[in-house]
Amino acid sequence: MEQAVAQANAGDMAAAEASTKECLARDPDNIRALLNLGTLLSNRKAYADAEHALRRAVALATNVETVTALARTLRAAGKPDEAEGMYLHILGSIPAYAPALLGLAEVYEEKGERTRAVEFFRKAWDAQPEDIEVAIRYASLAAEDNPDEPGRVIATLLAVPGLSNAKRLRVLGALLMFEEFGERMKRGLMPYHAMALDEMFFKFAAAGFAAYRDAAFAAIQEQPNDGNNLIAAMLAHFCVREYPQAEAMLKRLRAAQPGQIWESTTFDNAFHRELAARNDIDLFGTLPPVSDVLMPDFTGENIVYLACSGGYFDSFGLPMLRSLEDRGPGEQVHLHLMEVSDDLIPLIKGI
Repeated sequence: MEQAVAQANAGDMAAAEASTKECLARDPDNIRALLNLGTLLSNRKAYADAEHALRRAVALATNVETVTALARTLRAAGKPDEAEGMYLHILGSIPAYAPALLGLAEVYEEKGERTRAVEFFRKAWDAQPEDIEVAIRYASLAAEDNPDEPGRVIATLLAVPGLSNAKRLRVLGALLMFEEFGERMKRGLMPYHAMALDEMFFKFAAAGFAAYRDAAFAAIQEQPNDGNNLIAAMLAHFCVREYPQAEAMLKRLRAAQPGQIWESTTFDNAFHRELAARNDIDLFGTLPPVSDVLMPDFTGENIVYLACSGGYFDSFGLPMLRSLEDRGPGEQVHLHLMEVSDDLIPLIKGI
């Protein structure tokens, strides 16, 4: 078993699995080996074999460790109801057992039971308040019903003594946008879209963004070539329109992470110059074929142009059109849709 653990720690999962199976060949009732084998098999999505190994472990020793491991595998294998039952069984004996609370929250989230998922993410965070990842998941999910909650979670986490700049960046990077969205909604503004240039970034969550900037610049001093720190510092500059400083951080990021997506990111207008140099054949040759055209009779020149995918239109474009119809009847809209599903086409034609 010691060899298998060492191999797993070194990242050689195939060797670790083989060594664990050798251990079980000599000692079929080795609970630790069954647990490890079940985890290894589950990680490579061999769920049926993983479930078999973990059920043997549960039969030999029914405890929170074996039952939790089996519940995790059942959830990953697409058996959420069985996983839910096992987690509830554990919590019936140990109500504050964090792994079961977290596992149950994930089950409810996958089943679309958001209210119950929020409840158990909160309980999981209460059980281990130092776990910022659980706190982030709780706040992100709770924001839809309680827009103030991300701000409260940010304040709670940032007040933890000795919280590193890296963790501050993680908290603020994950939750600050939710706080901004909540503040916009309180004022009757669209949460996801800016209506003016000064609403582009963090107009209402300014204090939180100031904390993000401070943490980003402090982290850069601590680890100057860390990719995450460079990205954070670039965003900290960019969001207040400090474009030369943001571009300097981008150049440092390219040097620290060669060959990554940052190689194609630019602050200059080279893309637009290249686009202007292309002729119509160049442009149209890269587009998918047109599937259908509806020609409305436009009058006048004030036309709203909307181009997006079918999925984006369903989530955002359609509500926008309904808002236009309510607020400004008679508005003209030119709609260019790409990647449209068959079930969306009749809906669009009926507008």
